[in-house]
Amino acid sequence: MNKDVVFEALNEWICDNYSCDIRYMALGSRSSARVLSASITFYPVAPQKTHKHTASVGEFHFGFVQRKRMKREFLIQILSDALNGAINVPGERVVARLPGMIYIHPLAQRNDQLWFQELRHVVQGAMSNNRPRFGRALDNGLRILKTPFDGLQDVISWLGLTDPREQDWNPRISVAVLPPADLLLEECVLGSDKLSLSVIAHSSVERDALSVMVRVSPGLDLVGSRIQVAPDLIWKKHTHGAWKGKATIAVPNADAALVVLMTGSDFIRRHWFVDSAKSRNTRFVGMQLYDRELKQLRRYLSTPLEKDSAKFEQAVACALFLKGYSSTLPVETDAPDILAVTPGGQIIIVECTVRVSDVHAKMGKLVDRRLALKQSLDASGHPRNVISVLVCSLPRDNIAATDEEFRAKGIMLVAHEDILRQLDSLHFLADPDQELNDAKAAIFGQHSSESS
Repeated sequence: MNKDVVFEALNEWICDNYSCDIRYMALGSRSSARVLSASITFYPVAPQKTHKHTASVGEFHFGFVQRKRMKREFLIQILSDALNGAINVPGERVVARLPGMIYIHPLAQRNDQLWFQELRHVVQGAMSNNRPRFGRALDNGLRILKTPFDGLQDVISWLGLTDPREQDWNPRISVAVLPPADLLLEECVLGSDKLSLSVIAHSSVERDALSVMVRVSPGLDLVGSRIQVAPDLIWKKHTHGAWKGKATIAVPNADAALVVLMTGSDFIRRHWFVDSAKSRNTRFVGMQLYDRELKQLRRYLSTPLEKDSAKFEQAVACALFLKGYSSTLPVETDAPDILAVTPGGQIIIVECTVRVSDVHAKMGKLVDRRLALKQSLDASGHPRNVISVLVCSLPRDNIAATDEEFRAKGIMLVAHEDILRQLDSLHFLADPDQELNDAKAAIFGQHSSESS
């Protein structure tokens, strides 16, 4: 992908006083190391507490550095360096580059089928014939640091980066820019034919460039059910210099309302708000009563920490329940994380992970457990279609296994992007069997038996 085009797209969203998160692993001398894996994220909300930790063992260097409220010129320089294949950590004497010719590709296309838009690209370097080797000496060296890590695997998990030991690994820098405005979902409510909206915007964003579209369902007529409401927002200063815009608008005959936030010609978020008193999904009505706007469910599905792995599994099981599946979390530890059944009797074995290092182990468990369950069902005279699903909280690009590996093992992968797409459809009545059949056809082919 053309570097100048990517730069202009990312540059549009970066404002003065944005914050920056840099994570990296590199090999070589500190002044001219080569990047193994790195990520750079630009985001509008300054963290309450910034993190900084860098360390080296021999020629292996790694770090996690956050800088808040930076001047735009410095942010743009970091972005420009990254798109040219270089990591230049502010305030640190660490300079690392990707080896060979670089290639830039988007992690997610900018299209209207997404529910939340973040600009994320991967800058990939050339695969070296001399792959890096990491042995016991590095693991032991990490264990005796002042801030110790239990080997390279512990470092990779802490940073959330791709594993340079994987077979299909390529050196890379992931670059992401979060939008300068967003809906405050917990403050947006639809009820009694009124829609209350709340928008948060970065202090430097042009608020006149923001637009908010609302589509009401079922509504009264074509014109009345499709409206622009940005002019109705009343803006006031919020915390940390940000602006908050609020509006309450009449939406007659509204069971649900789709809200789309745009900046210029780019959309930021699409979100359905449902009047729980009118929802036709009784499961959603019940859950909404105890978890308003499914706030906790969204938290543990979209941004779980490593310590939240059990909560992540519970949230996945809850999402399956809302979509019409019968789901349970087995009490036995030597069992799948989740078992689910469709109304038509298809059985789903689900493994969940919040760590990229667990992916291949989870894939092995899915293969073994699907085979064992299918043999047990066949022997009992109740043959059933058994589907294996791996749900990973990390972006697809951070998962080293290829699509072909998943297909060959008969495993459906649900990554971070897929989770976000599903989150905003939980209030609709779904046909789990049809949904599952469509997904299998798209992944394995109409006549494939890999997943059964």
